[in-house]
Amino acid sequence: KEMFAGTGIEITTEGKRYLGAVLGEKEFRDQYVSGLVTKWCEELQQLTEIARDDPHIAYAAYTYGLSCKWIFFQRTVRDTSDLYQPLEDAIRSEFIPAILGREVNEQERQILELPCRMGGLNIINPVKAAEKHYTDSKHVTETLCQLIKLQNMNLVEGELQQARAEVRTRSKYVVGEHEKELKQERNSMLDNIASPSRRCIELASEKGASVWLTTLPLSQFGFHLNKLEFRDSICLRYGWPIKNVAEYCECGESNTIDHSLNCKLGGFVHIRHNEIRDTEAEFLSEVCKDVRIEPQLQQCNPALLPQTSNTAADARLDFCGRGFWRPIQQAYFDVRVVHANSPSFMNTPVENVYKQHENAKKNSIQQKSDRS
Repeated sequence: KEMFAGTGIEITTEGKRYLGAVLGEKEFRDQYVSGLVTKWCEELQQLTEIARDDPHIAYAAYTYGLSCKWIFFQRTVRDTSDLYQPLEDAIRSEFIPAILGREVNEQERQILELPCRMGGLNIINPVKAAEKHYTDSKHVTETLCQLIKLQNMNLVEGELQQARAEVRTRSKYVVGEHEKELKQERNSMLDNIASPSRRCIELASEKGASVWLTTLPLSQFGFHLNKLEFRDSICLRYGWPIKNVAEYCECGESNTIDHSLNCKLGGFVHIRHNEIRDTEAEFLSEVCKDVRIEPQLQQCNPALLPQTSNTAADARLDFCGRGFWRPIQQAYFDVRVVHANSPSFMNTPVENVYKQHENAKKNSIQQKSDRS
């Protein structure tokens, strides 16, 4: 300090903020991170207020924005996991109830920590994740740290390429190990969850089942869900009761989620099917010619068809187009909507449910469509 006195250079033995992180003694680091946690809790409180009116926007802002702030610090500052407890308390007791419209128990909180692709909501527990983030970051950047310590200003291109390759290799290893740990954690959870909820998580883990959660809620493309739509979609995802629903259906049956998805009254089953059919036909029209909805199949001798085939004179498929498999050749497509979470399928593996309905469709119309 005496040597640099009067130069304007500040000398400290406690610690200092550096490149967005913090260096120094543990007491200084803890004090600095605690101040940031307090600030993040205040920002989370503001986001919680938004979530009460627009949970979809708040959820996207949290996963793509706010949570990234403390994830960065967790990667650069060690031994701070316990300092994030106030943040986790705010997430658990205020933010999650605000976006879901309901409280969650400990088991449900653990499920929500999982990535969306594994049936969760990617609302990570900052206390549990802190040390993991730091050790992973340290492992990936170890090669770069060694180069920095050498203080060699004349590195050849070969050494730089080798360092980049090493970082990529270590990154892939960390991602792979993290994926294994998440799968083990998920499987352990599923072993302790009742059958209906377990099936819901299995279905939520299907490929593409969580795209609506990981896509930015852009209103101009119709990706934004209002408060009721978002919360009801979350309830359907996990099999939770939906609020403010009539006790009985208009048909007289108890108005459960299972009944609502299967009741023919009102035409909602057909509307759901036709929405998928029309969307896929619209996409097909961008790459194929002569796209038609519900094309009629040609009549043929029923004796030439299997007994399970649809032999009606006006038999139709959902849509068709030319040039999908081969130039000019007509390709036919059919849609079937399956409620894989119904009681009759509860003990059947999801992939077997899909295969069963796929085979039923093929047996019904494939040979007749091949002759059209």
